[in-house]
Amino acid sequence: MSRFIRELLTKADAVDPTGVAGPSLKVADGETVVGVLPDELRMFWAVRRDMNLAFRAEVDSVVVEEKREMGSRANEPSPGLKARMKANNAQAEYLNAVGDVFWASVRHEFPALAGKDNIGIRAGWEVVWFPKSLEATIRIVEISSPGHIPSPGSST
Repeated sequence: MSRFIRELLTKADAVDPTGVAGPSLKVADGETVVGVLPDELRMFWAVRRDMNLAFRAEVDSVVVEEKREMGSRANEPSPGLKARMKANNAQAEYLNAVGDVFWASVRHEFPALAGKDNIGIRAGWEVVWFPKSLEATIRIVEISSPGHIPSPGSST
């Protein structure tokens, strides 16, 4: 087993699925519910959410530091800031891989999602798919929805 998978499973095993607050976004008109996310994937969802929150906090911190350095008339970021930026790029790739594994796992669990490009998890852990025509509307609602952190480059 790869170190990547082993780390994900270890993190997921440490999560109590009964204590995980899921997404708050309700199923929208035009979305089709295919089932309820099982506990094992709820744990994985929580790990992914927490990793994304930590990553976004670090990115925000780097942006603040970069603005501070550029405000002091620095021509380029300091070596320390460059190292943080490089680490953030690596972490973004890692998080994209985590998202890919999560969504592949959801698709595997729910064969009704085969061939569906747009899928998501909603309040009550309901797993949905929705037509392309709803994608932009749903993203706007999700981004503005409290407690919901969509990750870049992945389904909702």
